[in-house]
Amino acid sequence: MADEGIQVSAYAREHRRATLELVEASAWAHQHLDWHSLEAWLDSKRGRVLLAWHDGALAGCIGVSRPVERHSWIRLLTIGGGRLPGQVASALWLAAESLCRAGGAGAISILMSANWLPAYFAQFGFGIVEDLITMSHIGSRLPAKPKAAVALRAAENEDLPGMSRVDRLAFTAPWRLDQDEMRRALRMASSATVAASGDDIVGFALSTRAGKACHLARLAVHPAHRRQSIAAALLHWLVRDCLRRGIGEMSVNTQKSNLPSRRLYERYGFFRNGKDHEMWQKRLDDKPA
Repeated sequence: MADEGIQVSAYAREHRRATLELVEASAWAHQHLDWHSLEAWLDSKRGRVLLAWHDGALAGCIGVSRPVERHSWIRLLTIGGGRLPGQVASALWLAAESLCRAGGAGAISILMSANWLPAYFAQFGFGIVEDLITMSHIGSRLPAKPKAAVALRAAENEDLPGMSRVDRLAFTAPWRLDQDEMRRALRMASSATVAASGDDIVGFALSTRAGKACHLARLAVHPAHRRQSIAAALLHWLVRDCLRRGIGEMSVNTQKSNLPSRRLYERYGFFRNGKDHEMWQKRLDDKPA
């Protein structure tokens, strides 16, 4: 890309304002930051951000997460409104790929949240590995309370190690959270519930709220305690709590291939709302990731 005059450099604090302005102004901006705002993600050490420059002006940026169990995510990608969008995207990806390899990542994924992304990432060697569907719940439908031999209560900071253990066992990479991310998720959640069997955490649910809408961001059950209605009990707790607070609109994301989760949500009145996204991935080596 040198012949196009595009240069890539590491993000530094001095570039914060220009980066925020670029992301806000661009029509080609992808963000998948989970529990972080863009400002918080830029300020954190959760990932690495690279900037593309053309003729001395900021032309694009890319942010990749640090690998969790050898998986990284592209959390941020923005292309400015200049004349070389394809070259900017390519230069950013090549630099990010090199960074991920050096950091020990064996695979990198991106959620296709914008219609301009697939054309670029097909050229970069990515392919579809999963469909993520979105389901909505509107109204007051609430089945009978399930019978589960667990105690449900609000999560506390002391539950963090147990929640992280359940998350690690319940999810496969790249969906797992490390303990630092789980700590932030617990802090940012508007509602956090754990299912306890004696002194052991065997399940949890985290949700966020925006106005009169609630989003179930994470629901996990220890594999050894599945088929015991624990997930249903956690979902029942959340839906009942939302209805009590006058929140009649809820949403959740799940993998299209996760039929048990889809059936559970459907039983509680959730339906697919058409806001689905493809997850694309590129393997960076031949080792199991």
